[in-house]
Amino acid sequence: MMNRTAVIGGGYGGMAAAIFEKRNGNDVTIFERQDSLGKKLLLTGNGRCNISNESIDVSDYVTDDAEKLQGILGRFDRRKEDEFFSSIGLLTRNDRGCLYPLTGKAKTAGNCLLYVLNELGVNIRTGCYVSSLAKNSDGLFEIGVGSDVYGGFTKVILASGGMAGIYDEANKNGNKLALSCGHVLKEGHPGLTAVICSDDKKKLKKLDGIRVRARASVIKISDEIAFEEGEIQHTAEGLSGIPVFGLSRFLENINDSLIRINYLPELTYDDFKKRIGCFGDRSIETFLEGMVLAPIAEMISGRCGINYHARISQLSEDDIKKLYQALTAFDFHPVQLNGYNKAQISTGGVPLSEIDENMQSVYCEGLYIVGEVLNVSGRCGGYNLHFAAASAYCASSTVNDLGESNDSGL
Repeated sequence: MMNRTAVIGGGYGGMAAAIFEKRNGNDVTIFERQDSLGKKLLLTGNGRCNISNESIDVSDYVTDDAEKLQGILGRFDRRKEDEFFSSIGLLTRNDRGCLYPLTGKAKTAGNCLLYVLNELGVNIRTGCYVSSLAKNSDGLFEIGVGSDVYGGFTKVILASGGMAGIYDEANKNGNKLALSCGHVLKEGHPGLTAVICSDDKKKLKKLDGIRVRARASVIKISDEIAFEEGEIQHTAEGLSGIPVFGLSRFLENINDSLIRINYLPELTYDDFKKRIGCFGDRSIETFLEGMVLAPIAEMISGRCGINYHARISQLSEDDIKKLYQALTAFDFHPVQLNGYNKAQISTGGVPLSEIDENMQSVYCEGLYIVGEVLNVSGRCGGYNLHFAAASAYCASSTVNDLGESNDSGL
């Protein structure tokens, strides 16, 4: 029997889910609150659309159920994803592990998806804010949009995204709809966003705009919770850049955390002392030149309480240790994350423990939940878009008794 499937949300995950469903022979309708599909997709990767990553692993995500996530990712591996891209006419290129449309334009990915949706005959309803979701006495879903009710759906795929986005109003209806169907949400916060710190604002302002390749980590109660390496950007308010964005996913209790920067991750203490032996007559200022930029060097010496113009030969052994420690473990004190309107994703959402291996709700038969509505937050680099497509694929396929996934129309 043909299913009538409603897909709530016309982002990447919703469009992918609609394509998979339609290819499985179902009648499909997309309900999208904006005036067109895929608006957020057009901004990903600074308009280049970092649609996936060459290397996807469960360790690239924060979630409540790593084992279930592993199963989802395993069913939509790189081979399956490449087949999907080929089936919609999208060619990609690999840029240091990140996958982009070959054209370098997000619009290409969006257009390829739209072409296939139209070719397949998917019903697309834009400007539709879904305010309610319920089952009638016949067990069929009814979807409320303003004063209108659309009924007769045998299956609903909730793909409405999280609270982060490009719009003035945070997109909360996915959470509300999940709650109305019996789910209990894990509280979240803005993710993949910059961090505001409580450190001296005058010193932060001196560092504003400075970019360095370094190692950053989140420290909680003296333990390293997570780390990222790459280009870190200092701002007048704190820290930004891809490594900091990645670490923001771990800052749910932000006042209990530190962000520790290792400006010289390859420099051992022995190497540092050898360098001191070679340049002992230099001042701190000139000694650090060639290692770090001047504003960072000045900040570090100030944190150590060492005269920036003192000579290296005048430093005690304790001073040398302090200087090395500050270079390799400089702590910033985060107090706030940039808001949802500036974040790439939101953390939290429906726990994976509340869905089965096919993304179906354990509380509401026929309701499937995919993408950012779920408590899965990936690193920068295409991981979140990959999960959106992977979860959409699993929501449109089944697992037989042998644990093998039936093909979902690729």
